[in-house]
Amino acid sequence: MPETDFKAFVEEFHGRISARRFDHYELLGLKKSATYDDIEQAYQRLNALLSPENIEALGESENAVKARTLRERIDRAHEVLTDYAKRQEYEHRGFREASEVVKTEQPPDIARDIYKKAKALYARKEIRLCIEAVEQAIKLEARAEYYQLLGLCQMHIQSLERKAEQSLLKAAEIEPWNAEHFFALGMLFYHQRLPQRALGYFRKALQLEPRHVQAQRKLEELEGPRVSGWQKFGDGLLHVLRKALPSVFRRKE
Repeated sequence: MPETDFKAFVEEFHGRISARRFDHYELLGLKKSATYDDIEQAYQRLNALLSPENIEALGESENAVKARTLRERIDRAHEVLTDYAKRQEYEHRGFREASEVVKTEQPPDIARDIYKKAKALYARKEIRLCIEAVEQAIKLEARAEYYQLLGLCQMHIQSLERKAEQSLLKAAEIEPWNAEHFFALGMLFYHQRLPQRALGYFRKALQLEPRHVQAQRKLEELEGPRVSGWQKFGDGLLHVLRKALPSVFRRKE
């Protein structure tokens, strides 16, 4: 990018985010439902514009200071939004960093405390008690992670499997970007021996998080390993040659 164009870009971008508060999504030009791929693409676009080379070309000017500030902002936005735990906490704080939240004296987060106890109950396989606890937490605060834990508990009780689907769908509705909710739905139908329904959710989980190892394994278990076009071509050619020259292949064997 020519230096004059880069200076104009920096001035315009910095001016916009200085005029009012921009959250991480707005900074990257994204919707709140953005997927992992959406975030990566938006970040890489800005990353290329705010490259070290472009910034260094500005020397020690005021534009360079503004460009470095922008660079720090987009790096932080990328760090938060591509990490599930950080993204959840960021959203639960009202799309604010911890440093932006006004520190006031507040009563203990009762829902969070109940949820922690529910997780401990789930780990000890005390499923009924876990359900009771997490339902109390949901009454106080409807968070996606609470609905997911409720759904995971309900999956263990056959008569509650329909409710498990509803709970997990609610979690996915609250956090449509989170692959874990769709993977859990896939596992629900996997255990119910409904492979086609399970496949759809495993594929959705991989669409949101291409590196989701567990979803990939389940997909391969149900579909078989993915074979590339070249491998298919090679296998087909080998099959034709075996039929055309059987004596050659018998000697090799």
